Amino acid sequence: MYKALEYGIKACELDVPQSCANVARMYKLGDGVEKNVDEAKKYVDKAQEIMEALKSKENVPGFTG
Repeated sequence: MYKALEYGIKACELDVPQSCANVARMYKLGDGVEKNVDEAKKYVDKAQEIMEALKSKENVPGFTG
């Protein structure tokens, strides 16, 4: 599970909202990692931030074209 967390964090840093949500879930439930509500909230907030940017089509992180 550690690798799942590691790659999930990397993908979240690359602005993949699903990965941020998955990392948040892992921290919230203690799934393969120590339970940490503060870390979970951090990743939920990041996922929401990315989704809002995608919805508004302004400053869409990581996308070109």
